[in-house]
Amino acid sequence: MKKIYKILVCLLLSMAMTTVYAQDNYLQFNNTSNTGSNPTGPIVVGQKITLQVIAFLLIPGQDAMWVNDVPIALTGEGLAGELAQTSGEVVFEKAIMEVYFTTPGNKTVTATANGYRSATYTVTVNKGDPATADYTIPTGHIYNGSPQGIGSITQTANGITGFGTVTVYYDGSTTAPTNAGTYTVTADFAGGDNFNAATGAPLGTYTIDPKDITVTALGGSSTFGESPTNPGFTADGLVNSETVSVLAGLSNDFNITSTTPGGTYTLNVTGTLTNTNYNITQRNTDTWKVNQVPVVIHYHTLTLSIGEGIITDKTKNTFEIESGNPFSFVITLKEGYEGQTPTVTVNGRTKGLILVGTDKWRCILSEIYEDTHVSVSFNPTGIDTPDGPRLYSRDGQLFIESGIPVNLTVYAITGQTLVNRRLTEGLTAIPLPNGMYIVKLDKEVQKISIRE
Repeated sequence: MKKIYKILVCLLLSMAMTTVYAQDNYLQFNNTSNTGSNPTGPIVVGQKITLQVIAFLLIPGQDAMWVNDVPIALTGEGLAGELAQTSGEVVFEKAIMEVYFTTPGNKTVTATANGYRSATYTVTVNKGDPATADYTIPTGHIYNGSPQGIGSITQTANGITGFGTVTVYYDGSTTAPTNAGTYTVTADFAGGDNFNAATGAPLGTYTIDPKDITVTALGGSSTFGESPTNPGFTADGLVNSETVSVLAGLSNDFNITSTTPGGTYTLNVTGTLTNTNYNITQRNTDTWKVNQVPVVIHYHTLTLSIGEGIITDKTKNTFEIESGNPFSFVITLKEGYEGQTPTVTVNGRTKGLILVGTDKWRCILSEIYEDTHVSVSFNPTGIDTPDGPRLYSRDGQLFIESGIPVNLTVYAITGQTLVNRRLTEGLTAIPLPNGMYIVKLDKEVQKISIRE
């Protein structure tokens, strides 16, 4: 193959040599078999070009010979890139190097190798066009609540500056963005040492990523009958002193009311976050406990007044009766009072007796829900029926006995009005759920317990 290119080499070595007395070693910028290398120019600052250098030797009386494994170096003003290469490629033992220039002007590149004559290459380098250059746009920016721009402008491949004054636009605004999102970046270049002026040159896209956060539902407790307030939620990872108020679209799925049964309930943070500055990576739950209404045991005082000629089976006259419990006693007559019938009144109302033997009766009060006075005596009429109303409960109902019309209001223990009506005389029964209630009859107020 070297014989085939003998004539070509001789032409390339057109020097004023009439007689060669010794071996001569040369370097030569040459494009053989590498079209596009060693361009004639002009080129621009930062433009990468390919330079090809071959090494050969010439011995008088012999064919020229390409030489491989020759370390070749390039030097020149403003020259950068791949500046050293050992020849020895498969074809023609050429050295191929990619270089560029960092400044404009008429440039000379010198190729040197130890023991070889140097070779030179010249090219004109013009200022670059900012609109056609590639730029490095920073990545990894995360929303922090403050403006974040791209910083200084640098050509991507070679890091060359010299643009002059640069005005950067983010989606057409010169204000650096704060919110997370992707922005189209352009710039106006006033022109500088290495680049011409340009308007609206595209730089690429710039992204601010959303900040990762964790949200947690807040829990708590309440008591049945109360109307608690939604406790909301918290967020870890918020920046710039922002609070959960910026997390539009999220809420605690709290739905506890005054009638929610006792128990433990799981609370969640639900909804779709519409604030694109944050990204939820985790949602934590909490619990809300509804406590049962504490059972309060009420006691009522019962006094027993015994008239002359009457004996009971009780050894005392005052008793503390748990609310809702019964009370009973047995009546017998003293000697000399045989054949008479005693009368029992309970808070002024006549109470019926059960005859259990000769001159012997039992009196049963099925439920006590108020302070009670029981009187046992001989009454010529046998009846005492005042008109005042009487309250009691039995079998899940509230009973009101009244000889006159009265105004009735029943309140839940929380104060909520449950019944409000005008009652006629007689007996009225009102069904109510188990629990403690406040009952107002005209101006008289008392508590009463309802049980089935």
